[in-house]
Amino acid sequence: MIEDLAMLPASHPQHLSAAQACLLEAGLSSAAGAFRALDESGIPHSLQPNDVTLRNAFRARNGAGLRLFDFGDAFWSHPFAALQLPLRMAAGSWPDPAPPDDAVVQRMRRSYLSQWPAVEGDIRRVLEGADRLAGLHRCESWRRLLACTHPEALGTRTPRLADWLADALRPASQS
Repeated sequence: MIEDLAMLPASHPQHLSAAQACLLEAGLSSAAGAFRALDESGIPHSLQPNDVTLRNAFRARNGAGLRLFDFGDAFWSHPFAALQLPLRMAAGSWPDPAPPDDAVVQRMRRSYLSQWPAVEGDIRRVLEGADRLAGLHRCESWRRLLACTHPEALGTRTPRLADWLADALRPASQS
C-alpha cells in the first residue's frame, strides 16, 4: 500500500512523498510485533464488519440485542479489531486512539473481553495489535471505495489513506 501510494502522481490527493513513505516504512517492524501478539493470542479469526456503529445496526425483533447489517467494509480478521471504532467514538477521540485510562473505554473493553475465552499472552499487546490492525482495515476499506468512486461523489470528507497507515504503523509509545 505504501508503495502504491508513493507511485501516484504528485498531484493526486492520496500521493505519498518519498519522505512520507520512508516514515511509514520505519513503522513496519513495530507493527509486526504487535500483529504477532494477535497471532499468538489463541483467538481465531472470524468475519469482522469493520464498521460497528448504531447507524449500521438494528434491534432484533425479539428485543435480544442488536443485529448488524452493513458488511461492505468487512474483513476476515482478528475479532478484537472491531473494538477500534466503538472505543474511539465512546472516548470522543475519533479518529485518534482512545486514551487507555478513559473509564468508559476500560468498561467497554472489559465487557467485550468478558465474552471471550482466556487470551494467551499480554492482553495489552493483543489490544494494541488489534487497534493497529483496525487502522489497516480502515485504510483498505477506503482504498476499495475510492478505487471505484470519485471522492467528490461521496458526500463526505475523504480521509488520506496515509493517515490510516500512520495510525497502524505508529511507534509503540503512542499506542
